[in-house]
Amino acid sequence: MSNYLGIDWGTHSSKWAFQRAGSNPIVGAIWDSAVSRSGSELAMYTMDQHNQDPSREVALKRKLIQDPDQSFWEGPRPKLGATLGESVVFSIMSLLLDAERTMRRRGFSFREKGSVIRFSHPNWISADNVRALSSFRDAAVLALGVFLEGIDHSDSNRRIAISSDALKTAVKRHRTFVEQLPKFGDQYTHSEYLCCTRGTLQDISWEFVFESCAAGFPYLLQNDRDAFEDTLRKFPAARRVRKILVIDVGAGSSDAGYLLRTVRPRDSHGIMRPLLIWLPAADALELAGRWLTDRILADLKQQGRRITADEAEEVKLTRQNAWVTKPYVREWSSRIAAHVSDYAKSLRDDVCLPHKPELEIVVTGGSSAVKPMRDEVLNQVKDALVERGHSIGYSTKLIEPESFGLKSGGSDNVRLAQLAVSLGASDPFLSELKAYPQGLIALPSVAG
Repeated sequence: MSNYLGIDWGTHSSKWAFQRAGSNPIVGAIWDSAVSRSGSELAMYTMDQHNQDPSREVALKRKLIQDPDQSFWEGPRPKLGATLGESVVFSIMSLLLDAERTMRRRGFSFREKGSVIRFSHPNWISADNVRALSSFRDAAVLALGVFLEGIDHSDSNRRIAISSDALKTAVKRHRTFVEQLPKFGDQYTHSEYLCCTRGTLQDISWEFVFESCAAGFPYLLQNDRDAFEDTLRKFPAARRVRKILVIDVGAGSSDAGYLLRTVRPRDSHGIMRPLLIWLPAADALELAGRWLTDRILADLKQQGRRITADEAEEVKLTRQNAWVTKPYVREWSSRIAAHVSDYAKSLRDDVCLPHKPELEIVVTGGSSAVKPMRDEVLNQVKDALVERGHSIGYSTKLIEPESFGLKSGGSDNVRLAQLAVSLGASDPFLSELKAYPQGLIALPSVAG
């Protein structure tokens, strides 16, 4: 039985989740993605530590997004004394180390032959973003290689640290390997993407998956897992198609994608099998939760409040009434909704999308609870579908998670939305998802 580990390396926070077929997922702590220098070590902390070390460098992922042409493996960052590439390697490797320690206590290991580790990334599709994806791919695979080889480190439930010198030595040793990985072109086809984002290290498979794809996947299979686990000869007509439009609003980017679950016609033995489909996603929008946090921070400072960026983030997550009616919230909501609406207008699905059942909209990520944004997305998507002549626009609806098997752990909807990417990336059934790069225009029998 294969083990699946999903890594969600974020701009503001990072998460991991572990799953095996037939078992409930296991999730780790939410880690602050910032990297700190502590003497001769690099250190990373869980979010509940609120580490305010002045050497702390935040938003490494946002730096990669906003300046993909900067030097990645050369030129130490002044605060950290490590390059951007080394810092990203350390950050990702910390998640692997935390997952291994946690899983060992549960009697599991993802070092077993056949285990799969999936790294999620934004919808990096444009030429500039592909360069960011290439750097991220190299850093993640290098982090996995160093992790599997082993490196001295100190760790606890809330802190992981590695010697800067040991990290530099390990990165230098493994860079020869990653330089031999297939190269991304400025524009890639789906087959080229697969070639560059799949591989094996020491009998462990590594893969990359779009964040919008991973985020929507747990919702797509919500209450439908029995369709994969049982032999089906009948399937209610009303349940044969399910359509999910997912918007993942992270800290550095907002990503939209479209997934379907349908059922194949009966085979020669009368068996009906589910079919999971992923259509091309929207390119990442470089507007997300951090923009809103920055505006809240500036607003509170203008009011005379002495407040840090971390405290403004806490206000965003827990005190929505303090800022939700501000003009900048309307601007933020409208810009994200317009991006999603444009995507809905261009969706290449003339087979399932125009027909019942209704389209279900999922908003995930740390800012998913912002009601004006959710409402605006719903309204603009409805209008986009009606503009396309699809009457399902009137019945399109927002949906919430059931539990994903985590409700007993006290996970509320906001936390579940934050974990959606890592949960989807670790889902054993994700391997059943079929990409349809050309859309569903030429497949009139797919909904059979």
